[in-house]
Amino acid sequence: MDWLELLKQDRQAFDREAQGGVVDLSGADLRGLDLQGLALQGVSLEGADLRDVNLSGAMLRACDLSRGNLRGADLSDSTLDRVVLHGAQLNGACLEGALLNGVAATDADFSGVQWFGAEMTGCVLRGCTIDLDGVSLDNTLLS
Repeated sequence: MDWLELLKQDRQAFDREAQGGVVDLSGADLRGLDLQGLALQGVSLEGADLRDVNLSGAMLRACDLSRGNLRGADLSDSTLDRVVLHGAQLNGACLEGALLNGVAATDADFSGVQWFGAEMTGCVLRGCTIDLDGVSLDNTLLS
């Protein structure tokens, strides 16, 4: 099955078919797509190009976004549960109001990320670039 074409052409069919299946979107070009509210579980997006993608309100559970390019992506009000972000580029991404639980990231770039209202629980960020200059962490829970 061509998961990328299905995702681009018929979101409802993608949602149905992806439930319980093994979905591999590694290296996929998803730039600028509107994937608002998308629910993904166990999906590999390793090395995927997600620049400027709209994932606001999305639910990403146990997904691998290692080496993914999420520059400028909108992840506001999304849930990232046990997501892997090793080597990911999130420069300028919006994580306002996002819930991050058990996220693992090594050598990821979070410079310029908008964090307002984000909650992080049980996350492990090692060797990551996090630019806090001009970034508000008000109402951000770090534990």
